[in-house]
Amino acid sequence: MKALQKSILLFALIFALPCQASSIINDSAKCKPLIDSVTKMEYYRLVDSMPQYPGGDKEILKFINDNIKMHQDIDAYGRMYIECIIDSTGNMTNFKILRSLASYYDDELIRIMKLMPKWKPGKCTGKAVNVKIVIPYLLIIE
Repeated sequence: MKALQKSILLFALIFALPCQASSIINDSAKCKPLIDSVTKMEYYRLVDSMPQYPGGDKEILKFINDNIKMHQDIDAYGRMYIECIIDSTGNMTNFKILRSLASYYDDELIRIMKLMPKWKPGKCTGKAVNVKIVIPYLLIIE
């Protein structure tokens, strides 16, 4: 269980980096709408205010810790990437695994993301918008 908690801590620390990076991007790159080729949904990559999980990184850790179900008898180590959209109402949608570890872990990560409560949505010029994010996840089970 200690190794599992370590992996979750690394998840939160890595997750915070992309959100902070958006604050140093040139303003001309922010708030440019894009259209998803499959769903035809409008979304943004960089916004004035990125989506935020209620309570911040500590609460993400707690949520994942409370909900994760992993095979403890199998050693696992690897980095996964999941892409999703935090919509204008704060719901997580359109999940896609960009880097897989194994189908079981992919399914478990998506299951947990679907259980998350609403986020504070991202904003462009004061208006809540759909924001596509990529969440890295480092899994370590020993």
